[in-house]
Amino acid sequence: MDFTYQEYGTLIELLRASGFTLEKFHEAPVDERKAYLRHDIDMSIDDAFRLANFEEQLGVVSTYYVLLDTGFYNVMAAGSSARLRSMAYMGHDIGLHYVQRSHLDEDPDYDSALLADICRQCTLLSEMLDLEIATFSFHRPTPQLLQKKLIVPGLSNAYASPYFEQGAYISDSNHHWRCGDPFAFISEFSGSSLQVLTHPFWWNPDPVDPRRKLQDFVDRLADSHRATLIHDVGLAASVFEKASP
Repeated sequence: MDFTYQEYGTLIELLRASGFTLEKFHEAPVDERKAYLRHDIDMSIDDAFRLANFEEQLGVVSTYYVLLDTGFYNVMAAGSSARLRSMAYMGHDIGLHYVQRSHLDEDPDYDSALLADICRQCTLLSEMLDLEIATFSFHRPTPQLLQKKLIVPGLSNAYASPYFEQGAYISDSNHHWRCGDPFAFISEFSGSSLQVLTHPFWWNPDPVDPRRKLQDFVDRLADSHRATLIHDVGLAASVFEKASP
């Protein structure tokens, strides 16, 4: 696959042609064949915003999961929060992409501490964006965490039933579909519920080599931090000018 928007659109067309109703993570009619579209924003809200706009053109709504514990972006930054709210206005759901804190492993009441931390972060994200946050997914969950099928009152867990079952879940993690060809997988899939996870960072209007994507991302981060230093910290732009040979 080239991971282009055109290919993503073809994937959506195939899901619809296969009889799937495209759903967000909430209770759906039992008699319908359902595909849950999920996007984990691991690296760039800008990339997620572009994909959300493309989905709007397709007439698709999905769920975008946001990290609070990351050095790649700041949900509170004006541009980031505005884009996430715009995505919600398009009809997409914004959820928490939860990173488990290492200290929780040492808590004698681990399950209660985990549930409380998820609720706390969902509330924090809701307050940051002034949006309802009603769903969460785990970031790089351990097998033990997945086995818990954690139920959190008032929140949908993307890894809990009925949304997640082994063999009914496909992902493009690290620019690689572990299911093989996703088009073939969907065409041959006979189940009634399927979760499709993509990471917006990998998808582009045109084919781009994954190494080039990563380098471009590093360059974009450097440019963004440079602009922040000049604008917010007050450093003169001349500091960054290359010395003449």
